[in-house]
Amino acid sequence: MTTNLKFDGGWPATVTDEPLDLVPRLLGTFLIVSPYADRVEREKFLADTFGSQDLLWDLPDVFHFAPGDRQMVGAEFRIPEESASAEDSARLPVPPEVRRGGLRADEIKDFRHEMCTVLCRAPDDAVLTCLRDLAVLDEPLEAGISIAPTWHSSSSTAPSSAGASPTPRAT
Repeated sequence: MTTNLKFDGGWPATVTDEPLDLVPRLLGTFLIVSPYADRVEREKFLADTFGSQDLLWDLPDVFHFAPGDRQMVGAEFRIPEESASAEDSARLPVPPEVRRGGLRADEIKDFRHEMCTVLCRAPDDAVLTCLRDLAVLDEPLEAGISIAPTWHSSSSTAPSSAGASPTPRAT
């Protein structure tokens, strides 16, 4: 089964059976799933890849792809500062089934992908879900992307960000 996703601006990618072989790490308010270890390596990584990116004073979610085979090679997600009310968090639907895999860009082109703005917390923070806005709770979730075995991402319009304990999930 082929699944296609559209990011902001309609930029397309295809789900593959090749998951990233990277361990997610938290750095401040960022969840990073990328091979670089420091600022210098990050700058080289961004220069050698394409995808969504941050600009001066801009903090979108970042997805990067290798230009040769167009496979996703890294991602960065910002965890929102604003938390939803307990009532809104209780409205979270069960996420779509997660299938281990990766993403392949349908075209080599940079694009923009807005970050999530609202954090929903399950009781005892067992699950943290990042949403673009609370309006996505009014629609069924259409996409789920397995970032790593214990991190999940899902969205009603496009992929975003989302662990072991707690389990972050973004929509």
